[in-house]
Amino acid sequence: LVGTGSSAAAATQVLFTVSTLTGDPDSLSESSQTGAIGLLGEVVGDAAKHGIDDDTAASAADTVSSLLDASLFASGMVDARRALGAANADLGGQIAGTVGALATGMIAGAYGGQNKSVVTDNLELRAFRTDCGTRDAAFRLSSGAGVTDLPASALDAAGGGSCDAGAAGAPADVDVKVARLKNVYASE
Repeated sequence: LVGTGSSAAAATQVLFTVSTLTGDPDSLSESSQTGAIGLLGEVVGDAAKHGIDDDTAASAADTVSSLLDASLFASGMVDARRALGAANADLGGQIAGTVGALATGMIAGAYGGQNKSVVTDNLELRAFRTDCGTRDAAFRLSSGAGVTDLPASALDAAGGGSCDAGAAGAPADVDVKVARLKNVYASE
């Protein structure tokens, strides 16, 4: 999309427009829903390079939430699409990729210990830039679901061992993204 990769303001404007267009997902054909998923992914991916402010993140999350209510992801349709395999994985993968890019953009420029979150009816997203002291808390959603109670070795591995006693160099900040989505069976 012209301009969305070079300007945070342009990406914000396009994301608000896409959010408005997808506000009533039942009024969109499945091909329009698919197109909206692709457009959203492209714009969020471009915007993530510059960082995504709280209002834009909320708008993008609302768009994802609306699309997850669309007929394309309705439970009966998902079961039919699951039988098709690749088509369902592709749509779920596109949504997961979009949510991952959204998380990346939300914490662009953050330092260790900072976090951002956004919650809608169909999406709960938490993004952390962790350091050695905050890594454990970063792996939880508000309900306690998600990647919880990981052994210390897994948390240290997420930082390349930089939190180990006697490790050479500065501890590495690690970006942690935890999301729960309705009607999507994919992961990034």
